[in-house]
Amino acid sequence: MRIGVDEAGRGPCLGPLVIGAFCAPEEDAELLRDIGVRDSKRLTALRRAAIATNLRTMGEDRGWAMTTVELTPPRIDLALAGAGLNHLEVEGFVEAISEVWPSSNPPLLSLDACDVDEARFGRRVANGLRARGLDPAGVASKHGMDDHDLHVGAASILAKTARDASVKALSEQLGIALGSGYPSDPATKNALPHLLQGPEPHPDLRWSWATIERAWSSIHPGPVPVRSERGSFRQRSLFDPPSS
Repeated sequence: MRIGVDEAGRGPCLGPLVIGAFCAPEEDAELLRDIGVRDSKRLTALRRAAIATNLRTMGEDRGWAMTTVELTPPRIDLALAGAGLNHLEVEGFVEAISEVWPSSNPPLLSLDACDVDEARFGRRVANGLRARGLDPAGVASKHGMDDHDLHVGAASILAKTARDASVKALSEQLGIALGSGYPSDPATKNALPHLLQGPEPHPDLRWSWATIERAWSSIHPGPVPVRSERGSFRQRSLFDPPSS
């Protein structure tokens, strides 16, 4: 068995960061190719959604396991104030892998590395799994793995469709076009003033992003509130997130 893992939504200033995990026999890679699995960034939203549906339908017949784990904006902000986003993503990868871990022999892992040091990311994920009593048969951790490994490609599609659905649901709830959530997206830029009108930024924003700090400062006299374990308080952030 092989488990592919990837994330979607590291850079946006709103919405969750979603991690997808997909577990299937290695020999089923050709079936993934047949239904069009590839790096989710190379597919249209409609095509991704169709493939995600096919993955779930075929998975029921073939015993595939798949899941998505959402890392919420509050959790992201607290991580940036602590150990950092890379450590949070390790936690998220471990959570997702644990949910699809097979009951048979230990699986091989294919990870789209979320650290400049690919090998370090793989070691950290493996160590996190071992702390849960799960010992993988092997770990391959590379940048751009979603473009080369079909199991990771499937995970990337699951993660991206789940994030898109989350942002769409929020947009419908608020009655505002939110766009992709990336700071450079015009629709996202236009939505930010509406999401920053209250005494605190909207809970689905990543308050620690420099984009949010700048937008907040343009309409409020004081610094942007900072999240804490017990809520929010007004204090200027001491860091400038690299993802902003």
